[in-house]
Amino acid sequence: MRGRVLEFKTDGFTGLVSGDDGRRYRFTGADWRGLIWPVQGEEVDFVAEGDGAHELFPVGTQSEPVRWRHFLFSFVGRITRQQYWLRFILPYAVLSVLLAWAAEASGILALQVLRFLVGLFFIWPSIAVGTKRCHDRDRSGWFQLIVLIPIVGAIWLLIDLGFLRGTKGPNSYGPDPLRSAAS
Repeated sequence: MRGRVLEFKTDGFTGLVSGDDGRRYRFTGADWRGLIWPVQGEEVDFVAEGDGAHELFPVGTQSEPVRWRHFLFSFVGRITRQQYWLRFILPYAVLSVLLAWAAEASGILALQVLRFLVGLFFIWPSIAVGTKRCHDRDRSGWFQLIVLIPIVGAIWLLIDLGFLRGTKGPNSYGPDPLRSAAS
């Protein structure tokens, strides 16, 4: 059945969808099959059973600006290791190396300032993206503070966020992003 999301609450991972039949159906985050959490008014396909909606899929693609904004700035949800490395770590590393090389090679003050500003800009996204990786491992985002333990903390965080698979199936932070992407 087709319908529209009326609401979704990330604190309890519950929502309400209005079906084409005019009825309202409740759903949980475990039933959501999109890459990012649903937003009010989003069109979805779903299976209706009684007063519940299951297997909710967003219709079409979720818009790219919303997806990137959510990925970089939101602390809600879970992301995979692949998303962590390919959408965040690799682009940030390449940009940092290129800016550092250009700033050092040219000696232009503006490039050095730009390099500093890019580093400053990436503080919030690195915390947000790291939090979503922590969520995938069923940990609080506060776990990232382990990096404050000299040497051991940084290594532990790298291994935990970068190399270990998230929890299988839904956890307290939402549905399994590997399952959602495969569906």
